[in-house]
Order: sequence, then C-alpha cells, then structure tokens
Amino acid sequence: MKIKTFIAALFLSTGMLMAQDFSIKYAIKMSSSDPEVKAQLGMLQNSTLEVLAAGNKSRTAMSMGGLMTTTTIIDADKGKGLMLLDGMMGRQAAKIDEIPAIEADESDIEIELIDETKKILGYECKKAVIYGEDGTELIYWYTEKVKLKEGVLAQYVNNGVPGLPLQFVIQQPQITMEFTASEFTEKVGKTKGQFDLSIPKDYKEVSIDDMKNIGGM
Repeated sequence: MKIKTFIAALFLSTGMLMAQDFSIKYAIKMSSSDPEVKAQLGMLQNSTLEVLAAGNKSRTAMSMGGLMTTTTIIDADKGKGLMLLDGMMGRQAAKIDEIPAIEADESDIEIELIDETKKILGYECKKAVIYGEDGTELIYWYTEKVKLKEGVLAQYVNNGVPGLPLQFVIQQPQITMEFTASEFTEKVGKTKGQFDLSIPKDYKEVSIDDMKNIGGM
C-alpha cells in the first residue's frame, strides 16, 4: 500500500541527526490529493517528530499516529547508534554499527531566501523555498538564532537554509507534510539514559535490513 511504503521510507530517514544542543517537538499534518492515500491518512493523525541533541549525540522519535513509533539514537563520538521500533509488529531494535556519511547531491537544487517573516513560538522566522528538478518544493520558516552544524536534520533541511526551521512543508507527488514546532528550547537539561545504546529488555534485536523490511507490510 502506498502509505505504508511512504511511512517506512520516512522513519528510516530520521536517524542521521547530529547537532548543537537543543530540543524540539514538531506536530505533523499530512494531506494528499490521491484518493487511495487520502483514505489512509486518518491513522496518521496526531503524528509528531521530536529531536533531542546534546553535543555529538542525538535522539529522534517519530510517532506516526497510532501506527508506530520509531526512536533513533546516534552517538557520533562512538560512531554508533540504535534504532527502536514500537508498532503493530511488536518492539524491535537494530544496532547501527557504523554511521554512514551524509553525501547530498545538491546540483539540481535551487534555494530561494525570501524577504518574509513570521513569528513561531515567539521566534522571528524567515522564509526559504527549495525547488528540485523533480518538481518537489520545500518551504521553510527558520530562525537565525540557532545555527545548525553540518548534519543537523540533514534528511529534512538543506545546508543552504541558514538556521533551524520551526516550520517546514515538504510537498511530494502523493503526500504533503507540514511540520510545525509546538515546543522548542535552546537549553537541554538532564539527558541521563536518553542516549543509551543498549537494547531494552522488552525489545527483540533484529538487523537493520530486517527493520527496513517493514516497507513490505
């Protein structure tokens, strides 16, 4: 089914996050003009993306409505990570033994910084639009108060966006996704246990390849 293949690709793309210290939670809204996909979006209501970053460690949690929650923990100093999946197939965990380098080919990407502003969570945000040759369009509202290091939100944010997006829209042929920050702080408090790479006792260990097979549900 189209929506399940899309979800699998989405949650598997959330793992490569390394950043300066911050914590952010996005509410996700999805829409589609495709009748088949639109009929399935109900199960993705109340989806969220949460990111916690401290030094060279990060933890992301992608909750796809009531369907599944995936958590990805990255320790860049160790060059390792852990992916956890809690969903209809039970609780599964996969170790990431090597963090692949992010090599984005941006030769066909056009970035336009637009002289428009709006406030999100009290931060003045500027607008950036990215156009791809394949017809995709990404709209970002970013704050320049938080500068992103290379690799931060790399699967979502192009390096040409000069700040942390508090809202962004990804338009694809079948689905439009809008991420809007509902919580954000530049200061990270206690993180004990948040970046633990050990597999929880109630999770079954599988390989990364096995985890990816969720796309065939």
